[in-house]
Amino acid sequence: MGLKPNWLNAMAGMVAIPLNRYPPRVWDELTVREYGNRLTISFAGRPALLHLKFHSAIDPKRERRKTDAADLAALAPSTDEAASVLDWLFREELVVAGAVTELRNLLKNLGHEGLVCRYPEFSA
Repeated sequence: MGLKPNWLNAMAGMVAIPLNRYPPRVWDELTVREYGNRLTISFAGRPALLHLKFHSAIDPKRERRKTDAADLAALAPSTDEAASVLDWLFREELVVAGAVTELRNLLKNLGHEGLVCRYPEFSA
């Protein structure tokens, strides 16, 4: 099939947070496919991708942060989408110490630096 040997990224499961911490909108746009009666695969929709990619792009333990940031740029989240994810990140306390600067830079690169003034966490 011409795939690179490391095409399957199993790291996502290692950095994921408990599923009940994601907002309901993440689950609203899953595409579910059943293959026979033994295999069901759920594909992430846009809300899930935005939440996962924002979280991954600022996680200091992730080696692929630049890739996640590039994926976010390709997704081109709207200001409302970015604000919704930021609300969640701060509410769930997922922005770890030192990641605020990374998040500020990410927002700037996405063209959403105007969101910074909405969150007191950026001035701390």
